[in-house]
Amino acid sequence: MITGEDINRCYDEQEKVGKQLMVIDTMQYFEISIPKDIDPEEYLNSDECKQECAALILNQTTDLKIHRVYQKYNTETEEWEDA
Repeated sequence: MITGEDINRCYDEQEKVGKQLMVIDTMQYFEISIPKDIDPEEYLNSDECKQECAALILNQTTDLKIHRVYQKYNTETEEWEDA
């Protein structure tokens, strides 16, 4: 799953030549049981949560589909564009 952090990292890179931005749609919810005393928002941003979601993907329990691919970066507008 691509996060806002991933997209921001692409924007922050100095060099865009030879790169493309791919947006992935998983079409699936991740259901994770956590103890009642853990704040869900904190857990969501934790490495443990990311590892658990990644494990579900690696175990092929979710389908990944390409949602969109941008192949051209416009340096004037600083945005990715369709080719």
